[in-house]
Amino acid sequence: MKFFGTILASAALALAVTSCNTDGDSTQTQNVSVLNIIETGGTQKLEPAVAQFVVSTGTDADQFALGVGDQVWRFSNLKRSVSQEGYTWKESATTQLTGCPTMPSPFTVKMLGVAGNTYYKLGFTDRTITGIALATGYVSQTTVTNLETGAPVLSTSELSKNQFIVELNGDEIKKGNNILNLHIGGASFIEGMPAMNMRFKNIPFQINTGSMSDMISFSIASLTPELSANGSFTPQDRFPISDLNASGVLGGPINLEFCCTYKDKNGTETKYRIRSRLLNILPSSSGSN
Repeated sequence: MKFFGTILASAALALAVTSCNTDGDSTQTQNVSVLNIIETGGTQKLEPAVAQFVVSTGTDADQFALGVGDQVWRFSNLKRSVSQEGYTWKESATTQLTGCPTMPSPFTVKMLGVAGNTYYKLGFTDRTITGIALATGYVSQTTVTNLETGAPVLSTSELSKNQFIVELNGDEIKKGNNILNLHIGGASFIEGMPAMNMRFKNIPFQINTGSMSDMISFSIASLTPELSANGSFTPQDRFPISDLNASGVLGGPINLEFCCTYKDKNGTETKYRIRSRLLNILPSSSGSN
């Protein structure tokens, strides 16, 4: 996967494939690998799929298409609005359906802030379908303390540090294994640590959907982080990670916490607690102290 170069791209820039019609209108198309969370009578099914956004310069001409099982549902002539959080699509008076049995209510489709992150919720009488991108990008606000003394070590929301990608493993999900990889770009959470790209691999996750909010959580007791460089991953035994826990809102912020033990060349260990708030829209101000 292309790593952190797209994290700070806006939703508008994420729609990268452009074409023109004979009337002079242009369209931009983005295909996104997504996860459908299908709730039927209290039973949850996770299904990797593809969503497609087609944005037009014409009025109320946007399209959203979604793979569901062996079908493709297409919603045409959608009304688009733009805010600091990104794009939101709503039904319009001229919206047309292809493949979908009825117009869902709620019909919520968003492409959010930092990296064009995808979130949607479609409601039917017999089921709901909630969806997110398999790879979701975040910037973060991160604080680090010494685990034993509680002394502060660093606090930063620099955009070049501690960028995260929550990558749901679609191939494993198809096998019934709900695991994700957590990629960290510019990882910097130990005093004097040079920023580097890292991967935390094979973390179990859960998704709970409900009428109030849709939540994701993931945790693991221990793991060995991997250094990421030039498409390869190298285990880093000197930086064991433990007690990793995270929870947050689908299409919203995630709170992440873990411990890192640093072993110096003499074998002396120092333990740190890292807390990060993962944000998919840029904070109003960014810096370090």
